[in-house]
Amino acid sequence: MELKMEINQKQILSQHMVQSMEILQMSAQELEAYIENLAVENPVIEFPDIHSEQTDAAQMELQRRLDWLESADWQNKVYYQQERTSHSIEDRWHDFYESEETLSEYLLSQLLLADYSGSERAVIEFLIFSLDSRGYFMDEILSVADRLKVPGQMVQKLLGDLQALEPAGVGTRDLKECLLLQIDRKKVEYEIVRSVIKNHLGDLAKNHLAEIAKKLHITMDEVLKACEIIRSLNPKPGNFFNNRERFCYVIPDAVVVKMGEQFDVILNQSRHPDFTINNYYREMIRYTKDTETKKYLHEKIQQAQWVSNCIKQRTSIFSKIMRILLEIQYDFFAAG
Repeated sequence: MELKMEINQKQILSQHMVQSMEILQMSAQELEAYIENLAVENPVIEFPDIHSEQTDAAQMELQRRLDWLESADWQNKVYYQQERTSHSIEDRWHDFYESEETLSEYLLSQLLLADYSGSERAVIEFLIFSLDSRGYFMDEILSVADRLKVPGQMVQKLLGDLQALEPAGVGTRDLKECLLLQIDRKKVEYEIVRSVIKNHLGDLAKNHLAEIAKKLHITMDEVLKACEIIRSLNPKPGNFFNNRERFCYVIPDAVVVKMGEQFDVILNQSRHPDFTINNYYREMIRYTKDTETKKYLHEKIQQAQWVSNCIKQRTSIFSKIMRILLEIQYDFFAAG
């Protein structure tokens, strides 16, 4: 038997390295969804107040640049028009697959056998066709009554009939009313859910779960249970249905713009929400004497910090790659 010694190089990828490479390859939309899913299972992650001075300053700077770009080159307007619409936290909820049937067709089909007078049917059909793409009724009761020359009580009653149809939440006037109607329909008896929807949707959107627990004088487990129920609801009941007037646009991760005789790259970082680590948990890990709690928080804080670093690395690498592409493909951008 002959013994041999050989030296082999073997690369072992840690879980962190794999995660880093996965984040690097994500599109802006995929990264947005990834951060939101991460926030659901990691309570130390919170989204900063979208009305903070820092955010306002960033928005003002972005707006200034967009205005300049539009005035400098009409082609830039095509690429930047999408930036003018700021997406609220509510719009970050999940969407549903579209069907061939429109929302109005589906609602009208449920009213085929309803015993309405001619004027009542005209009113409820008007209400149905007044719904926006989310399934919300954004008009005013008195305005509709005045337009159709009918009593306001009739419009109010028929709007209630509309809200009793499927999908649950249709015909409501805002997110809060939409979610409350759905938990009533589901007969959810967990009263904390109603309290969170009525008074703390803003905190929920920013993942300020500790703040909700403090304000309602309840435990984190109770908050998490309420959040799980709320996130199972559909904030946009009309999104399941086909909207024949809807156009789908590709949202780029970066755009190349012409500035005078030169080109520049601007990254579209508005697609994924910034997040921070909640100070409440930073303090808790320092003062808690519970070993399991300390270990759990330490792991979650480390996870959040690592993901944050991966996103920064992704931004840096992506920017460098885009600038290299711009340099190599300069003739394409200059002459097509």
